[in-house]
Amino acid sequence: MKLKIISGFVLFICLAALTAGLGIRSLWPPDEQREAEIAREMAAGGSWLIPHLAGRPFVEKPPLYYWFSALSMKTIGTFTRTAVAARAVSVIFVLLLLFLLWFVSRSVLGAGRAFNIVLVLASMVGIFDAAYKVLIDPLLLSLTGSSILLLFLGLAKDKPGALLAGYLAAGLAFLAKGFVGWALIGIPGIALGIIYYRTIIRRPLLHLAGIFLLLGPGFAWAIAFYRSGNPELWHQWFIENQIGRFLGNTEHLGHIKGPFYYGELLPLSLLPWTPAFLGFLIHRGWRAWRRDPDQARNFFRVSLVWALGGLLFLSLAGTKRNVYLFPLLPAFAVLAAIYLERPALWVKALLRLFTVLLLIGAVYLSFFSPVIPEAKFPWGWNPDWLALVFALAGIYLYRSARKIPVVRLAGVTAAVYLVYQFTVLPMIDMKKTYRPLVERMTAAIPEGEDNQILSWNTDERTLGSFAFYGGIYLSPISDPARLARVLRGDDGERGLVLTRQKHFPPSVPDFPAYRVIARGEAEGRDYLLLGPRRDR
Repeated sequence: MKLKIISGFVLFICLAALTAGLGIRSLWPPDEQREAEIAREMAAGGSWLIPHLAGRPFVEKPPLYYWFSALSMKTIGTFTRTAVAARAVSVIFVLLLLFLLWFVSRSVLGAGRAFNIVLVLASMVGIFDAAYKVLIDPLLLSLTGSSILLLFLGLAKDKPGALLAGYLAAGLAFLAKGFVGWALIGIPGIALGIIYYRTIIRRPLLHLAGIFLLLGPGFAWAIAFYRSGNPELWHQWFIENQIGRFLGNTEHLGHIKGPFYYGELLPLSLLPWTPAFLGFLIHRGWRAWRRDPDQARNFFRVSLVWALGGLLFLSLAGTKRNVYLFPLLPAFAVLAAIYLERPALWVKALLRLFTVLLLIGAVYLSFFSPVIPEAKFPWGWNPDWLALVFALAGIYLYRSARKIPVVRLAGVTAAVYLVYQFTVLPMIDMKKTYRPLVERMTAAIPEGEDNQILSWNTDERTLGSFAFYGGIYLSPISDPARLARVLRGDDGERGLVLTRQKHFPPSVPDFPAYRVIARGEAEGRDYLLLGPRRDR
């Protein structure tokens, strides 16, 4: 009974770690300001068919994430900050995936194994990161994972409702991020098709209905978008972002990396369970599956294809980011949790070492943490009694859960996440937030000129930040001749320019003198608000 209570307490701490920091930090670069602003414009009455950023179409991705985020702003945002409402979308979908993972794995593997799998996933660095990202990728994680799990449940347990729900989740995955959603589902989907081929061909009409659910949402939006947009927008969405990003032909969009880019990021995302997955590979953990029933073995096989096949696919793609690994984390959690039933001694030793180091780190942060954003190690004496409570909870779990190592490490890790949120995270937020910069710069704008600001050599994080925090829609320009006219006061339409000091002034002859109206800094970037000289 005591072990059950401790296990339940650990699950509670894991879920608390995924939700407790919703309102602690602001929007972080490079993407969160942009994604939140697109949803805010949609919620404020903008187009729900074609997403807009700072009043201009932004069609890198389909609009499903922005629909959810805009709805959250219209509901949750009525009693909390807009940024919190935007972040709540990721938290909610991560929690839904955890529940579905528990439900499906419990029906196949039993309650004990399912509980361990959920604990491993809920305490991964990658899933903790996903729960707090204002990005499309946590939604993609939930939809792709839900689709694979529901398709497996429908085929393995002969549940038509679950099967159709899996097809629908796959259709929504396309509506979240385009063809990459289908690709990440299709890789383990091929394994499902091979394993359950005879089951599939016995009910062709059911799967035909599923295909309609798979194709319907994305194609309905794509047709409406094609008719309402223009050829340039369609080319930008379909050719550049759907095809070009995968092939690596869009270097101007960034994130072009080599094939081994994830070799370093994956072990970090799987922490603290990385040794378990390494042990699984080194000791060929799949050999132990021979003792399991057919359905359990099939579940493990699909998870293996999901994890390694998805990793291969992402490694072959031209554009790469750490957040692209999110959809693979549930599969890695399954493999790690099952391997830990009979781990090698060196794996057990490493995990025990990780547990001790995490505890030491939690206690240290409870007393020593940054007192200013620029502080460096060793940090100053800055005791936080709430963080100390969480550190003591971790020590209690370390002592009380000795007989259940998975529960012990998951609980200690979650306690460290909570300590981190109340000590280090606020200081990082002070360093990363753009809110003070935007407030300082907008306060310096002469009255009546807030709609006359051009931006020179800025990026999407700047556009999103000024629109989200200041309600300022910057108009990007790249023509040095027009920039010179504005700073002479001869443009006739716009009279102010926002730029980064790094990119200014341009190297052109006879560039006019100008006036610096305001300066500001965010994330180590120096910004200037410029206008014509007053003596002109």
